[in-house]
Amino acid sequence: MFAVKSWNADGSYVEYTVDSKGLPVWEGKAASQSYDNGWLQAGGGNQVFVPQAAKLIPKNLPRIPTNWS
Repeated sequence: MFAVKSWNADGSYVEYTVDSKGLPVWEGKAASQSYDNGWLQAGGGNQVFVPQAAKLIPKNLPRIPTNWS
């Protein structure tokens, strides 16, 4: 399971179980990112990108609260 706390401010996430057909994803290390205010996010952590998520993952999955607030 993956979640993005810093950018997911809506307080919920979804879970999706991939069937036997699979799900194409790219996985790799996140690059560093710099911001206009001089802040630098180091990067280096693992990230997963699902290029066809909008087509392949149903939009009506139940939301699960993050309890991050």
